[in-house]
Amino acid sequence: MKNIKECEIDGEKLYFKKDCLGDSQVYPIKNPDGKINWINLIFGGKRNLINIILVLLGVVLLYIGISDLISSYQTIAADPCSFCEVCIEGVKSFNPTNVPLP
Repeated sequence: MKNIKECEIDGEKLYFKKDCLGDSQVYPIKNPDGKINWINLIFGGKRNLINIILVLLGVVLLYIGISDLISSYQTIAADPCSFCEVCIEGVKSFNPTNVPLP
């Protein structure tokens, strides 16, 4: 653990490492009692875990939106005349001025 400073704040040990941008917090893979901290080992800290969850949530929502858009396009492309008839019927039923529509 070269160039790593140990600091205790509010009873919690924090580790800092100096890099080109200044000091940054380091998340050790072992706790002071010797047990392996799996979150730090796999994700590099709790902040990275939260960031990964948020990115995955965004990707899932994007996938759902794009797949819905593609299915709507495929429905229209399969039978555009039927889709237009349904739209025109909907517009005719909502036409408050009773203006003739094509």
